[in-house]
Amino acid sequence: MSFSNVANATNYQTVFRLAGYPGGSVKYSLTVSVMSALYNYYVSQNHNLVASADFAKFITPNAVKPIADAVWNVSSDGEVFADAVLSIVQQVPYQVSPEVYPVETLKLNYGDCGSLSLLTASILKAGGLDVVLLEYPSLQHLNVGVNLSHKPNYARSNAYYVDYKGERYYIAESTGDNFPNGWRVGECPTELKQTNPNVISIDGYEQSAPGQVSASYKTLSPSQLSISISSTFAMENSAINIAGTVSPSAAQTVSIYVSSFGGVWQALGTVDVDSNGHFVYQWRPQGGGIYYVQASWSGNANYAGADSQAATLYVIPFYGLIALALGMMLLVLLIAFWLMNRRASMPPASAEGPQPPSEPSTQDAQQPAEQPTEQPQQESSQTHEEATQTQEPQTNAQETPSTEPTSLLQEEAPQPAPETPTTPEPNQEPETTQENPQPASPPSTTQPSTEPQPQTTPPEKQEPTQQPDQPQQPEQKQPEQPTENVP
Repeated sequence: MSFSNVANATNYQTVFRLAGYPGGSVKYSLTVSVMSALYNYYVSQNHNLVASADFAKFITPNAVKPIADAVWNVSSDGEVFADAVLSIVQQVPYQVSPEVYPVETLKLNYGDCGSLSLLTASILKAGGLDVVLLEYPSLQHLNVGVNLSHKPNYARSNAYYVDYKGERYYIAESTGDNFPNGWRVGECPTELKQTNPNVISIDGYEQSAPGQVSASYKTLSPSQLSISISSTFAMENSAINIAGTVSPSAAQTVSIYVSSFGGVWQALGTVDVDSNGHFVYQWRPQGGGIYYVQASWSGNANYAGADSQAATLYVIPFYGLIALALGMMLLVLLIAFWLMNRRASMPPASAEGPQPPSEPSTQDAQQPAEQPTEQPQQESSQTHEEATQTQEPQTNAQETPSTEPTSLLQEEAPQPAPETPTTPEPNQEPETTQENPQPASPPSTTQPSTEPQPQTTPPEKQEPTQQPDQPQQPEQKQPEQPTENVP
């Protein structure tokens, strides 16, 4: 799975005017663009200012180097270059504010003596000049000292300077919205002439920047920048490929930024762009969390820079994976425990299946409902045995159909007279037929009698009129005792 998006150029532009020489007429318009990704990066940096030496961290020559390059293109020497830089910075409106980084000042387009001096020193340093900061504690003021190869030629008064480590650093005042007649190198405000400033070295300046602003003397064409990540979800320390494309393919490098949980933006690094505008950057996130990844390029003399949209990456830490596994195990145990308790609370199931209900007889309808209903099963068994006996074939016997209807209550019916009497064999006496025989007893193990038995007429065959599984309960009538035949 990958996430990708495309963004047009997202930047903050300011147009500055430049003269052909100090005090000359306006000849150039310089457009400076600041990418939002670069601005967010510097907003996230440390702004604490505890001691005077902390001013040095706000000097960022690499970030503003395109401005220095553009100014050098129209400058003949270091003094003209320094005066042109002062004229650019003095066009930024003055407004009291805390010390911020030069990129922030260019985007906000305002600042006080501190922020404007930090911007001036950064551009001069990017242009190759040796500079220091000059602090006036009693006046709460800050400006710049610049070392030149010669005495200022364009100063309109005596040139003021400070000696520091055997070098002369001429005053460079950054405030004053009076273009093109603002302060030049060597010129000093009256209130500062009788004050000895503290010299602050900028040796602790920023050595590298994740990106740069863009500066051009012509209207820049727009550009686009896309970004994609190889996976939306990843494990801690796993390789993530960050890829994208710059269109048109005019960029040389692209900067990659990352923010964790929507916090400060940090620079992951820069990556080269091939001739087709493609780039790939590999990153291994150290620690779990939600990360936002963004790509940016600063633009060039022909194209404005562009920022991509932020891609979201979810990184699972190792301890999070362990916690997830333990949580799943606990869930399984809880489900098993619940199922066991549910089974234990259920009544035991009957071994026999449910018995079909029986239809009540006439006598049962008159008796209380509490009487047991086991009699139908016994009577059904007896009826089944009677039907089995009557179905045995009899030798020399003729069946006589009965015209008596079948009774649902199974009352005793009188034995109909046979149409044709059975003639007994010689030496045999007829046996009295029993109306309702008792259930057959188990076969005897003794030897059967050798005397012949008389043939009996089988009872009428009755067709069953109810379902086998719902036997009709017969009347509770005691059968007559059969009369024994004496041979």
